Parts: sequence; structure tokens; C-alpha cells
Amino acid sequence: MHIHSGKACVDRGKEVGFTLIELMVSLLIAMVIMAGLFFSFLQHSTEYNYQNRRVDAVQDLEFAIKFIAGDLRAALMVSPVGVVSPNPVENANFAGVAPTSSLTFWVWDTANGVVNSQAQRKYALIGNSLRYDREASVLDSTGNANQEILSNVTFFKVFKDDLVRPAGFLNIPNRLTDLLINNSEGAVVPVPGYTILVEVAVQAAYKQGVFQDVLGNPTVNKRIWRYVQVHPMAVVN
Repeated sequence: MHIHSGKACVDRGKEVGFTLIELMVSLLIAMVIMAGLFFSFLQHSTEYNYQNRRVDAVQDLEFAIKFIAGDLRAALMVSPVGVVSPNPVENANFAGVAPTSSLTFWVWDTANGVVNSQAQRKYALIGNSLRYDREASVLDSTGNANQEILSNVTFFKVFKDDLVRPAGFLNIPNRLTDLLINNSEGAVVPVPGYTILVEVAVQAAYKQGVFQDVLGNPTVNKRIWRYVQVHPMAVVN
């Protein structure tokens, strides 16, 4: 009689597992996939942030430029002798491509109930802040407009449309022709139009496209600009 041992025999040649090389390749593939997902998320997050900032910038810009146009529409162009200067819209650097540092003009002020009372309006570009004073006839002690209307401003320009336009501005509308009115003596008084330009920078990362300002110069961030045109309201004695 033959007696067989009860010990199990194991064939080690059939064991299944990962070698070190296979494990390293798997980790490398996983890292590539994760990196792709991360950069895709980062790109979408950056685009989302940029679009939000762009919408905010456009809304703020359009509000500011309409605000200025509303004031300038009420500027006094003809009024009693000695009350305002012959050129009521002053200090605007109308010529050339240099930005406008300040815009000053007079309007009828009816807030205090005094007939023919006049108040000064002033807009000034201080650094990247477009500031204004539209409440009183006397500005602050420094002579500067003292309330901010718009931030991140990179260019502010007022064109007087009865003058020759400087070349180089992108997408600028055609000049307004003079508005002709009759004064109390029957004489024809020409009232020039004004074109207002405001440009702002979008403060958000964005890597698509080539950036340029309103003069066509390359920039490091996205620029947005708007024009508005207006004839002042003429007050004739």
C-alpha cells in the first residue's frame, strides 16, 4: 500500500501581480490624466472669472460715459455776457492724441431754487481713477474732482468735433456737425458737438488673442473702450 502525503502543491509560476515597472507606468499615466483634468478646470475657471470681470467692466464703463454725456448735454454754450467764458468747455486737450486730464464746464443749477444760478462740473483723470465734482460751484481745496466715477481707466479723451480729429484712434465715430440755433437777436449761433472716449482695463487673467489699446498699441491685458457723442444744451440770452 502506498501512502500519499496530504500537503498541497503550489505552482508558483502561475502567481499574478504588478512588477515595479508596470506600477510606475500606471502612476505616470494617472498623473498625465490628472494634470489634463486640472489644467482644463483651471482654464475654465480663468475664462469664467474673466467673463465676469469683463461684464462688470462694461457695465461700469457704460454707466460712467452716459453719466458724463448727461452732464455735458446740459453745458452752457451761450449765456449772459460776463457769466461764463467764451469757451465754456475748458481744459480738455482737444488736439492731438494726448489724453484729457480735466474737463470743466458750467451748467444751470436749479437744485437751490435760485433763478439763473450756475454750477461748475469738473471731471479729472487722476492716475487710473476718473473723478468728478458735480454738486457745487466750488471744487475741493486742491482743485481736483473729489469723487470717483470709474476705476481702472487707461485712457480718457474729449474731442471737440468742430476741430480736426487726430488720427490713430480705433473705431472712432464720424464727427458731429455743429448744431445751429438762433439767439434772441435772430443771429445764428453754432453749437459744436463733442465725442467722449473712455477706455478701461479688464483686471482678470486672459491668454487668448492679441491685446491692444484704442490707439492700436499692444497691451498686457484686455482693454475695452466706448464712445458717446453729444451736443450741449445751448442757453441763449
